[in-house]
Amino acid sequence: MLTPKACLCSKKEYSVEPISGKKFIELFQPSSLDMPSDIENTLKNIIDILKKDSPDLGIPINISYRKIKSIRSYHNVVGPMMSTQSRYTAFDYAVSQHLIPLLNGYGSQFGKRLENLEKELPDDMEKSRKYLNKLINYGNQNMFNYGISL
Repeated sequence: MLTPKACLCSKKEYSVEPISGKKFIELFQPSSLDMPSDIENTLKNIIDILKKDSPDLGIPINISYRKIKSIRSYHNVVGPMMSTQSRYTAFDYAVSQHLIPLLNGYGSQFGKRLENLEKELPDDMEKSRKYLNKLINYGNQNMFNYGISL
């Protein structure tokens, strides 16, 4: 049984002050929308694969400027916090949260589009690759009907 004298925890006092709304927004506001060139090229290639207008790849998917801006913002705000992991970690989370849910289509041709996308993703983008692989596998088992229900 521990007595109060045996307690190893310190009783430091912490000053808790509210953060203003303006300061809170500043903390999560990206200072820039620029990304490193390798990540920028990966984003460009992903967008090109998704929007390519070809009957061999099924229906194209257009990514809005707002969605691209959200991905860039996410990467630039969260990226420094995840720098101990892969340099693609923040971008991986952004793609898995902002782009993968947009991937809805049908037909084996659309499946080819998704397979092309999977080949484009770097190995470090484990989360996006995992969700995309599930999407492809479930779609192949569901008469080539691809959509997020993961």
